[in-house]
Amino acid sequence: MSRRAIVCCLIVAASSLAESSQAGDRKLEIMLTNMTPDARSSEASKTCVRALEEILRADYANVQRIGETALRKQVGKTAGEPFFDWPSAALLPVKGRAGTDVRYIDTLILVDCQPEAKQLDVLVHPPDGAVVRFGVRSVPLDKDTVRWVAEAALRRAWSGFSP
Repeated sequence: MSRRAIVCCLIVAASSLAESSQAGDRKLEIMLTNMTPDARSSEASKTCVRALEEILRADYANVQRIGETALRKQVGKTAGEPFFDWPSAALLPVKGRAGTDVRYIDTLILVDCQPEAKQLDVLVHPPDGAVVRFGVRSVPLDKDTVRWVAEAALRRAWSGFSP
């Protein structure tokens, strides 16, 4: 075997041992928080949030959860401020939070689901930083409605994403 062939074999072998590249192929990293106030949290509200999460997970995304208390500490909103009033800049520290199994979070999705009150609020902070807030009022929160809201949140979650 020639010296050139040996060098080529060594290069190929070394490159196969290196970490795999993910350029152009990476799932969207989503951090989800159930913001339903404890006093209004019910089994129906928890089921609503889980259904929304299931739809997010079905897409090409990894979904992690963070509790409301931990989220509020990270954004500096511990006095019960309504999450719809939070500016985009306040949410940035959560995207780079330590302790997750990824280097950063692409999108934050905050959800307050109260089926008994026929109320569903969602805040999406996508990679482009342009926060969108939307809510559903006076409509039964059945599977179709939750799916519609989850799909709208998911479309926004990808805004500005670049692997």
